[in-house]
Amino acid sequence: MSEQQNVPPVDPAAPEQPAPTWRDAWQIPVLVVSAVLLVVGIAAVMFARPAVDVAPRIDEAAQLVGAEKFEDALKILNEDVWPQIEKGKLAPGDEKRYHLLAARSIYEAATQRKLLRAENFENVIRSYVRAEELKQRLEPADIERFALSLMALDRLDEAKRRIDTIPSGDQARRIALVRKLITKLLAKPVPDQQAATDLVAWLLSEPALSDSDRVWAMTRQAELRLIGGYREEAIRGMLQQLPRVEESAAEDRAELLALLGWGYIEDGKHAEAEKWLTRAERLADEHEPLTSKIRLNLARVAESRSDFQAAKEQYQRVLDAPGSKRFQREALLGLAESQASLDDIEASLESYSKLAETFRDASLTSSIDRDRVATSSIARFRTRFETGDARTALRFASIAESLFAQGRAPADVVLAIGEANRKLAAEAIAEATGGQPRAGLEDVDPTTRKRAREHYLAAANALRVHAGIVAGQNGPGYSDSLWNSADCFDRAGDQDKAIALFKQFADEFPTDPRMAEARFRLARCYQARGDLDLAAQAYEALIATRDGAPGEPGSGPFADLSYVPLAQTYLATGQPEAVTKATRMLKAVVNGTVVGVDSPGFRDALAELGTMFYRNGEPERAIENIDELLKRYPDEHGMELAKFRLADSYRLSAAKIENSMADGMPDEERRNLEKTRTERLEHAAAGFDEVRRALDAKPKDKRTAVEETYLRNACFYLGDCAFALGDYDGAIRAYTAARDRYPSDPASLVAMIQIVNANLQRGDVKAALTANERAKRFYRGLPPEVWNDPNLPMSKEDWERWLDATDRLANGESLDHERPE
Repeated sequence: MSEQQNVPPVDPAAPEQPAPTWRDAWQIPVLVVSAVLLVVGIAAVMFARPAVDVAPRIDEAAQLVGAEKFEDALKILNEDVWPQIEKGKLAPGDEKRYHLLAARSIYEAATQRKLLRAENFENVIRSYVRAEELKQRLEPADIERFALSLMALDRLDEAKRRIDTIPSGDQARRIALVRKLITKLLAKPVPDQQAATDLVAWLLSEPALSDSDRVWAMTRQAELRLIGGYREEAIRGMLQQLPRVEESAAEDRAELLALLGWGYIEDGKHAEAEKWLTRAERLADEHEPLTSKIRLNLARVAESRSDFQAAKEQYQRVLDAPGSKRFQREALLGLAESQASLDDIEASLESYSKLAETFRDASLTSSIDRDRVATSSIARFRTRFETGDARTALRFASIAESLFAQGRAPADVVLAIGEANRKLAAEAIAEATGGQPRAGLEDVDPTTRKRAREHYLAAANALRVHAGIVAGQNGPGYSDSLWNSADCFDRAGDQDKAIALFKQFADEFPTDPRMAEARFRLARCYQARGDLDLAAQAYEALIATRDGAPGEPGSGPFADLSYVPLAQTYLATGQPEAVTKATRMLKAVVNGTVVGVDSPGFRDALAELGTMFYRNGEPERAIENIDELLKRYPDEHGMELAKFRLADSYRLSAAKIENSMADGMPDEERRNLEKTRTERLEHAAAGFDEVRRALDAKPKDKRTAVEETYLRNACFYLGDCAFALGDYDGAIRAYTAARDRYPSDPASLVAMIQIVNANLQRGDVKAALTANERAKRFYRGLPPEVWNDPNLPMSKEDWERWLDATDRLANGESLDHERPE
């Protein structure tokens, strides 16, 4: 005997089970031990047990099979008969009986216990094959088991050949098997229409066909015609057959009417479809799965007339029906789409999520695959995205993405993830800045910055993946995604990736209209990364090619935009020649020599010149440029920082004027200077108060770190202005408010020192002593490194003033003689 032939019948293979609960756990050792003992028992029989007369044991197994005690029969066949086959001591007649009984026992035991696994059906087939090799004739019931086992393994051609061997006297069995075979043929992913059509034709030709079987066959014939696209023929045939089946069972007629309804749906005649489907539903009388199939089609009819509420109710009834798992995906998909059409977005998202979860269940089969669900979800994404709801749109896209393994999502899903994240990032920045057109991460508060950056990075990565997926295809998809990915990396602050992608774009699309912008963005990335030489070279090249050359487009407006950042790169080097060059360039822009006053470059140059003069300690020149900036762009959003610098420039200018008033200066000149100083201090105080009010109006979590610093300094500088104007009571009020607002900030020491000085100026030594002790305690409570912060509003003069005041107080002196008259 061959090795394949010498395989003992085994107990039916158990299906894979979920992890047991503690209530089930006690059974496991019994089952496991039993299985182990059975194997050991076989070995023991083979090598230790004495030979037995197997014929009576086979007779006993046959009696057990007849009594439907299949597992007991298997035990005898395994333990008593199989060892003798292994030893070659079984007569051919007994061996063929053995294999026949083994096939019957395995099939029936597996069926009884619902252990419908491939291994069991393979054992059945193998046993029948061996029995036939030994000249065993199979009875019709054995042929049925054989054919059903072949069908279970999708070996449908072999199953048909087996069915053909059933004797003509047992047509009922043959007809039942043919029906099952037709059902299997139609259930294939691509239905085998020809084979099914031939079998249906055979059924309809059988004179002994029952009414029920005839209705079933006519229904399948109509179904095949519909699948084949012969709608008119199918519908006409069903209408002609209906009078003949009036006396048939209600469920059989219901199936034919349901199919007629489906035919009308496919033919676009939804009113007719609804009529027949409604009749079919009444006849079906909640029989499943027919009723659910009917309701799915009734939902389709409701959708065709935009009655999404009715469709939603039908889909829900399918999901609520017993045994709804068979149509779970179809119903969930329809429900999700109907809910979305009814604008019940949260419910729709929940249904799509449940639908996505069904793909974790390997036992569930459906014509609804992952791609179909993703296409539907992305359609919902597109609707929400185009109405401006990017956040909800992203949720639909994320569900679509979850359907696939990482890196396997279709191009449209990946693109949707990128588009939604990009829009959400832009919306976050726009909301935080009031829609400032050129705002970026640096212009928003830390919380918004973190959220926007995460969205930009998610968008950048998704769009880069999308570019890779569609590379080589016709159309703008590749170039657009490559560009947008670079743009998002740049906005997120990942200059390395942005540079690589902008370079790739420039190399691959040299004639693209965005080429000049790509060069400009590259220069900006170099500048942000600190590659000043590369940035300067790129800006200079843009300026040099402004008007282009024959056959080559010029850089146009991006040349105008390059002057200010080029000047910034010169200034950043700190080299005197470069600083002079930058100043000359900025002045040329402001003077209208190189760009028009309506150019964004003009505004940027004004702002940069003012900032440069402010930082370089030239407050008068800073005032000139910043004041012009604010007058030219009075409604520009986000000008608080420019207003602070203007106010501070007035304060610093006043201090310079005070320092310039030497002894012996002519009275008229002194009075003019004092008047100018007073005016500048008043301008400074008004400016600081305006900045304080504007920044105070913004929620704290929406202010940037720079805004927080300027707000704090504005509060303290208000006190400085009052002090410098001789308004010591007003100075004390301003300093006290600043100290109370920032009780643990090192800058509060400035306020405390100035309160000491203001009280001395008022002649209130007692208040000055109290304030000075408070300042000393505060100073001793701070670590030394806090004074290294260059943004603290405390200068060398402030320290000197405090030490001088402390010394005077220690000596019991008053400053009354220093108070201005």
